[in-house]
Amino acid sequence: MNSVPARTETIQVTIGDLVFPPADIKAKAGGTVTWINKDIAAHMASVRGGFDVVIEANAAASLVLTKAGIVEYYCRFHPNMMGQITIAPEQGASEYFCFFIRSGDCWILGLIGDRRKASRSIPASGQVIALAA
Repeated sequence: MNSVPARTETIQVTIGDLVFPPADIKAKAGGTVTWINKDIAAHMASVRGGFDVVIEANAAASLVLTKAGIVEYYCRFHPNMMGQITIAPEQGASEYFCFFIRSGDCWILGLIGDRRKASRSIPASGQVIALAA
């Protein structure tokens, strides 16, 4: 299988002869996949419990990828047509963890990760906050 490098722009999958080429694509959350159907029959890009994109004959349809992970999709009309999208997180996105440490009567708040994805109520590194014990 060929892979398409990860990027945040539109990735095209041109459907022909009842296949999704390339079958294995890489994208970033926030990017778009556009399926271009060159067949005379309609197709779908479907994920069980997820999205269903109808791609009419000689037309195109798009989907914005919102969540990181590996997605296996297929055509509901032609179940032998299958593809996979590996979706990387948006650049700068990461998990964050807050923790509190008690030192005597003082509490210290710590944050590990990307503050840009945290709630606005999380203080910046080095900022002092007062918490009641």
